[in-house]
Amino acid sequence: RPGEPPLIKGWLPYFGEALKLQKDPLGFMTTLQKQYGDVFTLFLGGNYITFILDPFQYQSVVKNQKLSFQMFTSKFLMRVFSVKKMMTYHDLNDKIHTSYQLLRGKHLDALMENTMQTLKQVFEPQFLKTTSWDTEYLLTFCSSVIFEVTFTAIHGNVLAGDRKTFITELRDDFFKFDSKFTHLASGVPIELLGNIKSIRTKLIKQLTTENLAKLQGWSEVVQMRQDILEKYYTPKDTEIGAHHLGLLWASVSNTVPTMFWTMYYLLRHPEAMAVLRDEIDHLLQSTGQKKGPGFSIHLTREQLDSLVYLGNLFLSVMKKRRYLSAKSVYHSKLFTKRWRTQLPN
Repeated sequence: RPGEPPLIKGWLPYFGEALKLQKDPLGFMTTLQKQYGDVFTLFLGGNYITFILDPFQYQSVVKNQKLSFQMFTSKFLMRVFSVKKMMTYHDLNDKIHTSYQLLRGKHLDALMENTMQTLKQVFEPQFLKTTSWDTEYLLTFCSSVIFEVTFTAIHGNVLAGDRKTFITELRDDFFKFDSKFTHLASGVPIELLGNIKSIRTKLIKQLTTENLAKLQGWSEVVQMRQDILEKYYTPKDTEIGAHHLGLLWASVSNTVPTMFWTMYYLLRHPEAMAVLRDEIDHLLQSTGQKKGPGFSIHLTREQLDSLVYLGNLFLSVMKKRRYLSAKSVYHSKLFTKRWRTQLPN
């Protein structure tokens, strides 16, 4: 109709342009963008789906009061994380969404400080006692560091048992689940995805109220979400764990490839690495801080914002990632065979 985005229906009944999109998602989208602009509608599998490719329009879309993502969100959470109560308690989503205010402002400052101290906790003990080194694939290294630091900073520290074994098993199960995420999100029945259902069930159980109680140092956002969930579920309801799995996935899944590509480009451009190190060293000197074992580094958000080269590096990586299809991100594992990093035994 007049005033609506261009409609590309294709010539296949029902399927429309689905086969072209499946064959080459990035190439197909790029071609359509050049031909029709940033906004257009495709007929796919019996549905009319409008694509908005300009990231600067994102805020306008999500703030539009005439658009609702409630039904999509509820179905998505049920398919991927087995969160079912969202389908009947529509206000639950809104209340959980309020917890994200704890990821901004002074709350973010506290979480950032916790993250930095967790990084130190992960690395320093190994460096102090290291006598020999192993090599590790870069993607594996990034995945391991990001998962452990993120889980500990947000969900808390393991109090009892073998902490390293717990984190390793949880991480391995998480990334097995994540490897089938796009299949789950697109509606492929979980029963057709091998042992992913049992892995998801195990992850959910590890994040139930009973097991979260064994962790020390919950972040404010986890505490608030838990308080909200306990008003809708009994303490023993395992679906609480499904909600926390969703938060963990949102915290880790995009951070890992972002860190990988950042490290990848820095390793390819040592001159950029040198500039970045110099900028950070100058900041530490200006704030009277020292690097090395036994010294704690504290950086405020304002200080981080003053790191111009670091900020530009991050934006450049994000810009490059915009043009990477899911397929190329998946194949980033191939690059890890070229780039290894040394780790303490």
